Amino acid sequence: MTARNRLILLAALALIAIVALVVVLVVSGGDDDSGSDGPEQALESGEDGAGEPPEGDPAAFTRDACELLTAADVRQLLGRAVEGEYTEGDAETFTPGQCAWATDREIDVTAPELRPAAIQIQLGDSQIFDNTRSLAENGDDYAPVDDLGDDAYAGGGFGGLLIEGAGITVVPIGINVNDPDARDLIVDVLGRVASNY
Repeated sequence: MTARNRLILLAALALIAIVALVVVLVVSGGDDDSGSDGPEQALESGEDGAGEPPEGDPAAFTRDACELLTAADVRQLLGRAVEGEYTEGDAETFTPGQCAWATDREIDVTAPELRPAAIQIQLGDSQIFDNTRSLAENGDDYAPVDDLGDDAYAGGGFGGLLIEGAGITVVPIGINVNDPDARDLIVDVLGRVASNY
């Protein structure tokens, strides 16, 4: 298996993990016991809301996430020009669209320079934004990011951005997320995405 195929596999596994988390949270109705109607209660009461996506723009699921970084952005971030690989999302199954840019560089999180081997962007609704934020909050460097979209955050190796109901997450792959500059890299990617949206 080539290094590029390994990176694509890692990106796909990361997407599967995030989508699984989204599905679990949507099906379970979240962890709070506030008595709010979850999908099961909606079905029992005859409401037809169990299959509807959360608030946001359903068109975001099928928008080409590869348009969110330009060729110049990718070249600067990854150190070389590579094509993005787009996977369309699906609002009905809460599956965000995705674009992954992967180099053939071996992953070495101990390398002195902070240069990702790949970048993955997911584009969906506010649910993907919220779920990835819960993962980012586990990082010691988690903090909101001001002046980007309607809401933004970075930390723990993840970043997220909310613009006009579209939830966007970014994940650089192949970096040491404990590097003090990792959050700055993610904020840089978020800024580029916001300006291209």
